Amino acid sequence: MLHLTQRPLSASDVDASLFVGRVSELEHLQRAYRLSFNTLLLAERGAGTTTLVRHLERLLNTQGVRTCYCDVAGVTTANEFIATLQRSLRGVRGPQRLDRQFVDEIVADQEDEVVVSGPDTEWQILRLGDRIRDRPLFILDGAHDPSLIHTVCGRYRDQMWQLPFTWLICGLRDRRSGYVQPPADAFFDTQIVLGSLDEGEAEDLLLRRIDEPATREHDAAQRIRSCVSKLVDSANGNPRQLLAAAREVALGGDDTAAETERLLMAAADVGRPAAMLVAELRGLGSASASDEILLGRLGWTRARATQVFKQLLDAGVVVATSERQPGAAGRPRTVYRLNVSGGVTG
Repeated sequence: MLHLTQRPLSASDVDASLFVGRVSELEHLQRAYRLSFNTLLLAERGAGTTTLVRHLERLLNTQGVRTCYCDVAGVTTANEFIATLQRSLRGVRGPQRLDRQFVDEIVADQEDEVVVSGPDTEWQILRLGDRIRDRPLFILDGAHDPSLIHTVCGRYRDQMWQLPFTWLICGLRDRRSGYVQPPADAFFDTQIVLGSLDEGEAEDLLLRRIDEPATREHDAAQRIRSCVSKLVDSANGNPRQLLAAAREVALGGDDTAAETERLLMAAADVGRPAAMLVAELRGLGSASASDEILLGRLGWTRARATQVFKQLLDAGVVVATSERQPGAAGRPRTVYRLNVSGGVTG
């Protein structure tokens, strides 16, 4: 099959064969764990953070290191944070699982929402470390709310330090200042900024996902292979953009790559926010300025999205149509799509 979906790679052996690049980052992250350094990993959207940390998880597990992966996307309060981490401990990975009695105890009351405040919050954080004898790596993915991390790693920094975990927290590069405002800055012993894939890595990523024997002769795979260099150039080292462009070629044929490249260059001329919006729109196919998924991915307000959409509309990068949602009252919403010749782009 063609592995071109937006799903991040998992920690499985099958997905490991699709992982490429990030050699220096993996070495840095493994050294940081061995030194018990808490790490802040920052990246732009679509850079492959989840794929990277799940691959790290697999590597450490093969070395006998226990890990706990936790997706905190959408978590906004310390109470939710604690409850989410408690539930995640149920799935600690590694050659030896956590003591079953410990797991039963910490998750027994998690069917109900944890409601704590003041000193109780500090106690609940400390309770996360009950009966853990070694020092697993706790990976917090999707930490896109800097205020939450600032609260947990700042206000409750002492309690977090007392837990028998080494922390890897994944956030957004363009929100760095929010994560490291004092006193939270002292919690992180090292910071890594995940950069773009180089051309060779991007090409390797794409070829691995279309070059299985069962799909090597597939028409879509052949179309993608014929324009790999153009796709790589258009994506600027961003895996999400690269796969989105490949999907467009698979759906629309060879000419789509040239259209995609033209739109990306035009968006880049408008500015970085415009290029970011185009990257997300390519994955969604279409969106309005009030689309919750779009706004959540970009971290923008509706007013900001409206402003950038207008810039792209003026530049001819997107087209707009008015659509009324079934059963919805009021004015129709304006929906935007990339201005690619020949149809829909998602």
